[in-house]
Amino acid sequence: MTLEARIVAALEAVGLDMKQVMVLAGGPTLQGDTAPYVSQTKTYQITNFSSFSDYGVSVSAGTAVISGDIITYTAPITEGAVDLTLTVDGRPNVFTITVLGVPSYIPTPTQTPANFGDPLEGGFYAGMIWNQLAQSATSMDIATGSKTFTVPDMSSAPIVYGGQMVEMRSRANPANKMAGTVTGATGTALTISVSSIGGSGTFSDWSVMARHRVIVAPKASGENAGTALKNANTALPTACQTLTEGWAATQAMCDADTSTVYPAAHWARNLNIGGRTDWYIPARDELELCWRNLKPGTDDNYVETGRGTADFNYANNGSYGDTASTHGLNNNSYPPGEAYTAAVPAQTAATAFKTGGAEAYAYGSAYYWSSSDLNASRAWLQSSHSSLPGRQYGNDKTIVRRVRAVRRSVI
Repeated sequence: MTLEARIVAALEAVGLDMKQVMVLAGGPTLQGDTAPYVSQTKTYQITNFSSFSDYGVSVSAGTAVISGDIITYTAPITEGAVDLTLTVDGRPNVFTITVLGVPSYIPTPTQTPANFGDPLEGGFYAGMIWNQLAQSATSMDIATGSKTFTVPDMSSAPIVYGGQMVEMRSRANPANKMAGTVTGATGTALTISVSSIGGSGTFSDWSVMARHRVIVAPKASGENAGTALKNANTALPTACQTLTEGWAATQAMCDADTSTVYPAAHWARNLNIGGRTDWYIPARDELELCWRNLKPGTDDNYVETGRGTADFNYANNGSYGDTASTHGLNNNSYPPGEAYTAAVPAQTAATAFKTGGAEAYAYGSAYYWSSSDLNASRAWLQSSHSSLPGRQYGNDKTIVRRVRAVRRSVI
């Protein structure tokens, strides 16, 4: 084994990130972040420093000074590769530093409420769902470590924030995935520190998935007591073949035709509540969260029969499809939702959402539309009926049912 290989093995044995260690065989080693952003200042430690040697440092771009075993480097204002030359007793040792552009991040989200039903961003917190942020065609094997994916340019349209939890899922089979945190987002380069994996293989059909908080609209301004999903029992737009992307499904209905054809969708997208205009009809798994976490009554849940099987494969855009037809099974929520039992979920602890409360879902003889298509003539809804509590099934799209609008925010 070479000296360099022995050094690398020793550093890995103590848990150091090899992206943050610069090594030259037979020479000095430097520990520190080798990928600073433009104008950023970083320090590097000479890990095999000898006080009996003479040290000097120079760089091809930016500035560097040395004090004892510490080099302080300030990156230039432009991106690119930089040579850092560390001279030890007259012998030059050249290390490469990669200067990155300033990351393009969205603001760090507000804190998630402690309880379901607590106020959040114009409505009330109902739980978390995974949704797609972007897609990448980068060929990548499933493994832990630092992974960089090419995505649409984030310079003027950032999609993530530093330290955000994300999953990279193969759209063909979302169980093939990598989970980790965002460490960089510059231009078209999205870098993830992958800490856990599922499945194996090499794929190039990645969906960048992030958790989103489902926010239920205030009842007084965000619930429609009776509207049809469509004026005919015919197929909804393709975007409605989803369990999670309620916003895209609702917008697709609005784009496809008028409020005469799609009255529920136009009603939801025309809402302006507290200056927020991004309300929509929840997709089936988003609506399920609202029942699971904000159940108004105390009656046992409906568990007698299966909820049925759709004509579509919902495993798309990084979301999971159904793996069973049991009511309440939610593969796309965070954490995943188990199938209902008679007692679980129980009545919500949020007073305002209990039957009779100002924000409570209607209960007794009510049903709520989702924006998810089931087949050519039916779409998914969730029962808030006292004899069918929580039942998930399809109904003719022309039937008048309730709609409770939601919006979402990333976490």
